[in-house]
Amino acid sequence: MKNLPLFTTTIWKSELPEFENLENKFLEETKKFRENNPISSGYSNVNGYESPNGIHTIKEFSPLFDYVAMMANQACEDLNFIDRNIAITSSWVNIADSRSSMNNYHTHEHTFSGVFYLKVPKDSGKLCIRNDAINPLWDGNKLIQQKTSTNASSVKIEPVEGEITLFPSYLPHSVETNLHDDERISISFNIIAFPKSE
Repeated sequence: MKNLPLFTTTIWKSELPEFENLENKFLEETKKFRENNPISSGYSNVNGYESPNGIHTIKEFSPLFDYVAMMANQACEDLNFIDRNIAITSSWVNIADSRSSMNNYHTHEHTFSGVFYLKVPKDSGKLCIRNDAINPLWDGNKLIQQKTSTNASSVKIEPVEGEITLFPSYLPHSVETNLHDDERISISFNIIAFPKSE
């Protein structure tokens, strides 16, 4: 009998080069951005801070978003896309600064979405990717001996400071609750890919 995996979804991960030299500057800029934009937009963030759009337009973050663009272009190659351009359409800061801070399940617009982990204390919340192909009512769920990336209804990804995770924007995802009072700081973004002829 042949095993034919279908509908495989790829997630891309990479460490930002020179993160140790950029970390303090990024932390300073996110603090400044929050001071200038104190009201949380609260799209998916619960009991934390979610900034307005626009982090990618701040010149101090250009090393991050230049690298994100490179990752997105590689993802387009991996997915066998036609010749295309890409553009970062939105970006914002998420700060989980209490024991009740988390992000509800949601999806994003456009082609790719992702997150850069700037400050991640231990037990401050994993990224949870949900597999909507597996219906929770499916009887097979209770028979699975060991959950894997192919049979689990969700996969949890441990955040690492300085790391970028990129994924197709249709994937439902959430962030677990922060389990202490130290700040968890991340920068999320959306990217659109479009044919070069447009």
